[in-house]
Formats: sequence, structure tokens, C-alpha cells
Amino acid sequence: MTLASVVSRVLAVGNPTGDRPTVLLVHGFTDSADTWREVLRRLGSHGIYAVALDMPQFGHVIRTPPGQLSKLHDAFLSAAISHYDTGCGAVLVGNSLGGWASIRAAADPELPVCAVVAVSPAGLRTRGLVGGLAHRAIPTHLVSRLPWLIPSSSLSQWLWAHIVGALYNVAVRPGPLPPGTLRRYREHVQRGDPRLWLTIGVELIDEVTAPSALPIAELRRPLHLIWGTRDRLVTASGAVTAARSNPTMVTTELLRGIGHCAQLQRPDVVVAAIRNQLTVLADRHVT
Repeated sequence: MTLASVVSRVLAVGNPTGDRPTVLLVHGFTDSADTWREVLRRLGSHGIYAVALDMPQFGHVIRTPPGQLSKLHDAFLSAAISHYDTGCGAVLVGNSLGGWASIRAAADPELPVCAVVAVSPAGLRTRGLVGGLAHRAIPTHLVSRLPWLIPSSSLSQWLWAHIVGALYNVAVRPGPLPPGTLRRYREHVQRGDPRLWLTIGVELIDEVTAPSALPIAELRRPLHLIWGTRDRLVTASGAVTAARSNPTMVTTELLRGIGHCAQLQRPDVVVAAIRNQLTVLADRHVT
């Protein structure tokens, strides 16, 4: 599928019916549409039309020169919402950076977004490496030089994939992972350019953590936050902050002992949240 001039891989289940919103699934930084496979399988078993896409620069998408990734993601997601809207809008489901992008899309009154389910979205609270970069405990100018220390070769790509895969494993756990998760992750990471990813990752820090990046208080579409209490990348206290800033629109759900990717560790909870949003929207439509 080509959206906003980006050729993306699409994973989909169900068929558009025209009587309820399309569910669009948005992955996070360095991830791919594969992270939603178990959620897709379960949504399909309920006859729900759902689509997961590889976001620009990740998954199977052809890499492009560095640019402002947030603007590229905003344009891509806007195009996806418009393309897959069958007349009832879209429910966005995003993890990490994908959650951040989904909330931003919901804040745009021009887009037909009905509701958002955000799994540990970026931008509300950070810790670890991300927090250190955001608060300058770790100088970003040092990190920005790391890409050029990585040689460009098949061996370095293989090492890069396994190093990033190990870091991903640490970030996601504790909690179980579906079979094949790490293998698929390493495979698509190996297609990427480590220098490019580090470059755009450093560029994203300031933008994602800027106070004005997520206008939660002004949000007029329902936002349901799902957060693991053992998240090592973004703290669950972000859910509390968001709920306090907009108690009318924001609801929260904390998962004890779960890490950064609840869609992998507790797909049942994510699917239940999506189905609940669809039910509420349907009831509202009938009323």
C-alpha cells in the first residue's frame, strides 16, 4: 500500500462493513506491524476489520534519508486514516511512539478519529536511556556521534540486529512473548540502517518529550491508556498525569508485572479495550 508517498506493508483481518470504525494499529520506534499479529488474530476471530501497517523507516518499508520522522509519521497516519475510513472513522491503537502519533492524530479535528487505545505511549513519562537523553543527563551530542562508529557491512548489520534484539527483549520484558517475536524483530531490524535509526532517534527526543507535543487536556475523543507497571522505558505514572489533565476523556488500565508492549504480553486486554471502544461508539451512534 502506498500512503503519503511511502510504500508500506499491510497486515489486515476481517472485511470493511461500513457500519463501524476501522481499527488501525500503529507500532512504535524500531518495531513493525508484526507486533500486532496476536491482536489481529483475536480481532479477526470477532469479525472486526483491523489493519496494521509498517510505519515509515521501519519494518519492510524502504528506508529514506533522515528527515523529521514525526512529520513523516503524522502525514502517513493521516493518509492511512483517510484511506481506510469506510464512513465511520477509525479507532487508533498505538504502542510507544505509535501511541504518541495516535494521540496527536486524535487531537486533529480534521481527522475522522473516533477513539484511541494507547499502549505505553511515548511522551508522557520517560526513564532509563530515553529519560537520560530527554533531561540531558546523557549528552545527546555524544549519542549523535554513535552512528558513525558503526561500520556498514553485512556482519555489522547482523551484530546490530542481535544487539538491538537483546535490548528490545530487556525493554519488553518482564512478561511472556509469543513464539517468533524476537526472530521477526531481528529480521526486520537487520534490514534497517543503524546509523539512520540512531540519528532520527536522537532527533526525536526533544520533540516527543516537549510539553506541547501531546495536548491531552484539549482532547475531545476518548483515550484509553494501557500501561505495564514494569515498563522500563516510560513510567506508568504518565497514565495518572494524563487522566488528571482530562478526566472526561481519559481512562486508564494498569497491568501488574507487564513491560512496555502489552500487545505482546496481554493481547487479550488490548483486544478487550478495542472491543469496548467499538461497543461504546456503536451505542452512542444508536442513541
